[in-house]
Amino acid sequence: MKRQILRQRVNQLVLIGVIATGLAAIISLVGVALSASAQRSQLGVYLTEVDATSFPDVEVQLAVTDSSGQAINNLQIDQIQIQEDNEPNSSSVTVEPIALNDLQLVLALDVSMSTADLDRLKHAAQTVLADFAGFDCLALISFGDKVTGQTQCTNNLEALQTALDQMQPEQNLTKLHEAIQEAAKLIEPNSPTRRAVILIADRHDNANTASLAQAISQAQETEAPFYIIGFGDKVQAANNVKTEIASTGGRYLAETDISQVEPALQQIIADLRR
Repeated sequence: MKRQILRQRVNQLVLIGVIATGLAAIISLVGVALSASAQRSQLGVYLTEVDATSFPDVEVQLAVTDSSGQAINNLQIDQIQIQEDNEPNSSSVTVEPIALNDLQLVLALDVSMSTADLDRLKHAAQTVLADFAGFDCLALISFGDKVTGQTQCTNNLEALQTALDQMQPEQNLTKLHEAIQEAAKLIEPNSPTRRAVILIADRHDNANTASLAQAISQAQETEAPFYIIGFGDKVQAANNVKTEIASTGGRYLAETDISQVEPALQQIIADLRR
């Protein structure tokens, strides 16, 4: 997800208000047709950091997504309005994109499939390991009849490759909701690095051992985006997980077959690195 820096010179009263309200009341976006505060369900505005160490200069990092959870990149200064007491604030503001190279990533793979399909999924997952240079750490989870934390968050490529190679198929259940919960537990709270979760599955949850509402609630508490790549015939039907996952700042991608998983994964990784 693309971050943007918003720099504003403000007085102490406004700074206190900014921190207390999370900026939701004073930042709105124009040129993308929606108000961030009034129509959050359509336009997602996620504040990832407020830095006042150089007060009275305040630096705010924010990410913006559209209604599908897709990152909106290249915001311009004329698309952002800042208000104080419902009046435009004329303070000096600059907007610039920033590249963040560090990432705490959890990758969860559905293993409830044939050996051949799982081998293809493992091959797609190599995309993450191949791009590992920009990551702080990666944790691996497998889920099917059970949910297994294969590794804690680590930068040990050999350990990650071994864990990936050792995943075995479990062809009965798909405990997707439990996998979301387990991934949320592995996300480090209050980390200064970017954090994200990617789950890949060939069907929706069919175990009913955890509700979607419970899973989404735990995901939201991490304040990290959760992405799900679904592939195959079994994920094409409507399901609440497709819309609910966007509330985390991520999105659901429904691909027609397993050959599209690797490009979808590459696109998510590219978005996270920008």
